[in-house]
Amino acid sequence: MLAFKHLVARTAQFLVRSDRCRKSTRLFRPLQQVLNFSLASGFVVTFNDDENQEDEVKTKVNIAEPQEYSYTFKLQQAANSAVDSSILVLSSSFHTFQFAHQKYVSLLGSAIKALLTSIEVGPVMVERLGIEEHISQLQSEIFQQKQQISDSLYVYNESTKLLNQAANISFLVGNEISSGLASTHLHNVQQEV
Repeated sequence: MLAFKHLVARTAQFLVRSDRCRKSTRLFRPLQQVLNFSLASGFVVTFNDDENQEDEVKTKVNIAEPQEYSYTFKLQQAANSAVDSSILVLSSSFHTFQFAHQKYVSLLGSAIKALLTSIEVGPVMVERLGIEEHISQLQSEIFQQKQQISDSLYVYNESTKLLNQAANISFLVGNEISSGLASTHLHNVQQEV
C-alpha cells in the first residue's frame, strides 16, 4: 500500500512539473484516471516542492507480538533489569566511597601541613597564628570524614552483595550473558577498591 501511495505521489509530481505531459498527449488520460482512483480510494497525496527531500513514512509501525510472554521470558527480563539496577547502585556507591576517601586524604594532608608549620614556627607563634584552632577543626572534620567513609563502605559492601545475588538469579533463569556482565563488572570494581 505504501509503495502504491509512493507511486501515485511521484506520478502526480511528474504530471505537475512536466512540460511534455499536457492534456493533448495520450499519457495524460490514463494517469489522470489512476490519480482520480487513488484520491477517491482515500489516499492522501502530498506534493513535495523540493525534489531533493526524501519522502518520509510518518505512520506508526505495528510489530507483531504474542498475547502473553512465557514466565521464563518474564523472569529473564526481570533478572536483566535487576542486574542493570544493581550495577548502577554499585557504581554509585563506589563513586561515593571514592569521593569520601579522596576528601579524607585531602584533610589528612592539610592536617600534616598544619602540624609541620606549628613545629617550624614554635609554640609562641602557634597561638598567635591560630594554628592550634585550625588543627582542632581539622581533627573534627577528619573524624566526620572517617564516619562517612565507614558508611559509604557499608553501602558499597551491601551493593556488592546485591549485584552478586542479581547475577546468580540471572544465571539461574537462563540469562547467562547478563550474569557474566554482572560478574565482570563486580570483579573490576573490587579490583579498583
